[in-house]
Amino acid sequence: MSRPAASAAAHARRTRRVALRALSRYGLQDAQLRRVAESFNATYRVTHGATSYSLRVAPPIRIHRPGAAVAEADWTEQLARAGVQVPRVVRTLDASPSVLVAGDEEGDVRECMLFDWVPGRPVRRPASVRDVMELAALSAQLHEASQSRETLPAGVLDARSVLLFELPDRLDEVPARFGSLFTDALARAAGAIDHLWRQAQAPPRILHGDLTPSNVVRSARGLGVIDFQDLMWGFEVQDLATTLVGLSRDDTDGSLAHAFRHAYAAHRPWPDVEVPLLRGLQAGRRLQTVNLALNLGQRDLDAYLDYHAAALRK
Repeated sequence: MSRPAASAAAHARRTRRVALRALSRYGLQDAQLRRVAESFNATYRVTHGATSYSLRVAPPIRIHRPGAAVAEADWTEQLARAGVQVPRVVRTLDASPSVLVAGDEEGDVRECMLFDWVPGRPVRRPASVRDVMELAALSAQLHEASQSRETLPAGVLDARSVLLFELPDRLDEVPARFGSLFTDALARAAGAIDHLWRQAQAPPRILHGDLTPSNVVRSARGLGVIDFQDLMWGFEVQDLATTLVGLSRDDTDGSLAHAFRHAYAAHRPWPDVEVPLLRGLQAGRRLQTVNLALNLGQRDLDAYLDYHAAALRK
């Protein structure tokens, strides 16, 4: 969420103070701290002697189910044991997977989590065909390792919900100039999800929920995946729809989507779904991010809505 320069600087100082308070719960008060990214969360590189960690500081607004930190810690540990390059959760001194830290303002309570540092460099935009093909292979690896669950696991988002996150539905607040575009898309996405779940031949699985180029790093071992905060309970095609939406911003001719699908199918069968259903799931992903932006009060909201409206019209 963009901010004026003075406000952004004050926000950065407040968040850094929260990060320093969090580190004391890990016995890392004397560690060096450097902010490396900020979107929904703020992310810091923590250096303590020869060891590096990644500290994630969430905003005060909660969008995940209770127990999300425990679910993330358990699932990343299982994936690491399966040979997937993921960041393991570092426990606090009292063995908790996360810590709640009060900020400087009333009601400013942040959940912080510390992870092993995943070495490597970000995948830069626009992603190359090579990047996309390796991302597809990683997606297939995650799906192969994912566990089938008959019931919704604790702390994991429920992909039967179009808007996914634990937030109020505020789509009725989009400007009137969009007409019924967003409400029509909501009905289409809900129909796709309902059909998918009714026709499923196997139980749903635990999925990454946000596997896009911004959530992987390239190292000597290949691509490693980060940020399992949006773990969801659903079907592989829902996870794939999310990835395709993430790729679409730079995919002007559809070549990246084609490369992703072709490379995924080389490792694991592509889900047998019709194109309208996949499009409905992709519309649902766009609505999730739009509703999140509405709840956060995103400053560039008009441009953000225009971008997703243009994609929904297609």
